[in-house]
Amino acid sequence: MKILHLMLSNFYIDNAGYQENIVPRINKRDGHEVEIIASTEVFMEKNQMGLIKPSTYINEDGIKVTRLPYKKNINKFIARKTRDYPGLYDKIKEFNPDIILFHGAAALAINVVSKYKKDNPQVSFFIDSHEDSNNSARNFLSRFLLYDCFYSPILRKNIEYVDKLLYITKETYNFCRKVYKIDDEKLFFFPLGGIVPKDSDRITQRVKLRKELGLKEDDILCIHTGKMDKNKRSLEIIQGFSNYKNDKFKLIIIGNVEDEIREKMDTDIAKDSRIQFLGWKASNILQHYLMAGDLYIQLGGQSVSMQQSLCNGCAVALFPYESHTFLLKENAYYIQSSDDISNLLKDIAKDLNRFKEKREKCFNFAKKNLDYNVISNIIINWKNDNK
Repeated sequence: MKILHLMLSNFYIDNAGYQENIVPRINKRDGHEVEIIASTEVFMEKNQMGLIKPSTYINEDGIKVTRLPYKKNINKFIARKTRDYPGLYDKIKEFNPDIILFHGAAALAINVVSKYKKDNPQVSFFIDSHEDSNNSARNFLSRFLLYDCFYSPILRKNIEYVDKLLYITKETYNFCRKVYKIDDEKLFFFPLGGIVPKDSDRITQRVKLRKELGLKEDDILCIHTGKMDKNKRSLEIIQGFSNYKNDKFKLIIIGNVEDEIREKMDTDIAKDSRIQFLGWKASNILQHYLMAGDLYIQLGGQSVSMQQSLCNGCAVALFPYESHTFLLKENAYYIQSSDDISNLLKDIAKDLNRFKEKREKCFNFAKKNLDYNVISNIIINWKNDNK
């Protein structure tokens, strides 16, 4: 099939490990003809968003990427919010796709794709919504001007041409129902996931990385990842870990640290020889560390590496956000404070066999529900089932 991915409601970053990178990669690997049309918005220096020049090129996966500019002759800030792209219809027509997956549900460009679907009803058109109350419509102006008066009416006007609106979490589902006001019959669960490695690769990398980290076979390696700031509650994780004194437990921290907590974090890590801060790691290297890990800990803001940790054999200890409890149910440990972390580690030490069973249960769940090799075929299977 010919599958077109549209990254026009958000940014698209080459060589990254986001869903927008992985799903097209797997589609192509599985023998489909794949193209990407994206905005010119990317991460610049110091993780600041910026615009690059429009271009067409072949990305790291051998997929053609066309970066379209925003509509000209309007304020640049407004253009980045309205997300209108001259020439989009012709670019879609040129590729002549069987399936269109529009990543993100907030863009004027949905009008254009809906027109193409109306003109070509045999095409399957999906929109993949990532919006929730944590990342969208967080203040009155954003909610009223952008969502109530702009994005939501556009989506509702075009929903008859959308085969399914895909939501990635329970919180996204709530946003689609409450803010976008989309009926259940149009909604379909399309979770974020990870790559499940071959058992031989996972075991090889696990042994290698644990040796490099100086770990013994029976040590319990805890991992915390992401952009470390106050919302991530990384300092509380370090505190909770340090409060339980057991040399069998080690903690590695991987990611970028914001200035607001850097000094305190460096001081706290220096007090506990069991903790290592490894800095930022590319997604493929991060995956190797997750293979070496036993328990992934995330107390604050959600991170895309959570699903990756499950797919690489870690148990997870997470704040009980609705999206976590909806997805994982009893498969996860749930924590709300540094004391919860200390108590959890103590409980694990008391019954290591039970912890091993928890890890196996998490891994089996991930292989069945979170493997991108499975998730990437959802839209293709839907297309085949509805021919």
